[in-house]
Amino acid sequence: MIAKAKSIAHGGVSLGYITRQGKAQVVKLNHLPEDASPQAIYGYMKLHQKLREEEFQRRPLKNNMIRMEISPSKEESKGWTLEDWKQLAEDFVQAFDRVRLPGEEKLRRSPCRLPNSQYIITLHTDSKSGIPHLHLDCNRVDMDNCLNSDHGSASGPRPLPRRSTVCAAGNVRKTGSRRTKPASRRIASRSWPD
Repeated sequence: MIAKAKSIAHGGVSLGYITRQGKAQVVKLNHLPEDASPQAIYGYMKLHQKLREEEFQRRPLKNNMIRMEISPSKEESKGWTLEDWKQLAEDFVQAFDRVRLPGEEKLRRSPCRLPNSQYIITLHTDSKSGIPHLHLDCNRVDMDNCLNSDHGSASGPRPLPRRSTVCAAGNVRKTGSRRTKPASRRIASRSWPD
């Protein structure tokens, strides 16, 4: 299993991509209305960011969304139902802040408070590789008006072992030929604790 995350400035475009009609299935919405269109969801997120507008005038929030991709291997996810994907999404959201990358054990860092943030998770099954995967778009401003951290390494995706009876831990999806551009505001992919 592998996951990667990055803060982005093009949240509306990303939401449009992850919710493509007929090619994506909504797995979970958090602090967002169930029946809203992708444009409305982005509007709700932008409206929530306005609550911190005064602080952003001192230091503008350029990258206002965090985009994540979570992908188990094809073998792991074979035969999964939508409920299995929902469980993976929930496990990932709960574990994301608890993990530390190698070398980060003693560092103090601000958390990315996913459970208390507006986000949408969708399932894509139409990838060229044939591997189903989840997309998560999260507001950088959480429900307590705190800024979710996007600090981390610019290194590429890392294996993400899953603690679950649904799939075997340790399976890693190869990233293929897709290049990931390093970016100063990139969030490092994280390994889940055992």
